[in-house]
Amino acid sequence: MRRLHKVNIGCAVLLPWLWFSNLLQVANAQQLPTFTVTASLNQTALTIQIEQQLTQAYRAIGYQLNIQYLPAERSLKMSSQGKFDGELFRIAAVGQHYPQLLQVPVPLAQVQLYAFVKAGREHEFGLWQQDATLRIGFVRGFKMAELYEVAGHKTMVNTPGQAVQMLQQNKIDLLLEDLQSLHEATAGDEQGANLTRLPDVLAAEELFHFVHQRHQHLIPALTEQLRRQSEGKKRIKSASGNGGDQK
Repeated sequence: MRRLHKVNIGCAVLLPWLWFSNLLQVANAQQLPTFTVTASLNQTALTIQIEQQLTQAYRAIGYQLNIQYLPAERSLKMSSQGKFDGELFRIAAVGQHYPQLLQVPVPLAQVQLYAFVKAGREHEFGLWQQDATLRIGFVRGFKMAELYEVAGHKTMVNTPGQAVQMLQQNKIDLLLEDLQSLHEATAGDEQGANLTRLPDVLAAEELFHFVHQRHQHLIPALTEQLRRQSEGKKRIKSASGNGGDQK
């Protein structure tokens, strides 16, 4: 009974302390200055992964990351105009076209560009890049697709969902998109949406975080934090691989 009494007293002391500690952490996060970046409305599993990486990196250097979701092209223009503090992620070529946006030089992920067509028509697209009669759709602001050179007529839409609908309704002949975005647009059922992916990878690009030039002084600290994350993942992967070899 005496031991039980001591345990109860310990819990009575510990629980309020844990509650206060959690409350203090929340308060500290709320007191951090906010750093607001833009991101495309098209949220995928990859987007969530990068959000988590950058939230951790910004918190480590004393900022609370806030994300505003906008149509992809508007997002890019507004962040480059300095109306926001940066862009969640873009391909490296964005820095050439929008010099006000500065790259944090640590790759966050890689994305691959593919061509999608209606199921049953894939045999019609042997040399489609040279076919000037094709109507080719892509999402406005998706720079990989915009910069990919084709002879056909390009049509911009606002979302991957709209692009998929246009392909299904024969308003375009081919869609340029990445796998993650198409997966979200078709609820993970590419076959059920009556679409087929052509086999070739058209382009592959690494994704980087960008900040507006007025925040140039933050780039070294962000670079260090993101590199630490990357090295930590490599160590975990290496340890996991070594463990697998021992089994």
